[in-house]
Amino acid sequence: MPDRSPVKLGLIGCGGIARSAHLPAIAALPQLVKLVATADVNATAAAQAARAAGAEAYTDFRQLLDRPDVEMVVVASPEFTHRQIVEA
Repeated sequence: MPDRSPVKLGLIGCGGIARSAHLPAIAALPQLVKLVATADVNATAAAQAARAAGAEAYTDFRQLLDRPDVEMVVVASPEFTHRQIVEA
């Protein structure tokens, strides 16, 4: 299998499910994914999620989506926000 760089990942939604499931999974797979950006309406939650990975934190998910280096996005925000985020 050829050597590949980790996929550069953005995480939208940094609440309970992100802290309990997504962030631990991302941290456990450094050869596959690298967290480069987080977004949450709660600035503290976004910053805390980004800190360990040295990622950037945003309060507007559109800023994360505008980054040219983000190759994949995990949507971990409340369900009622999913459609708006996915359509963006």
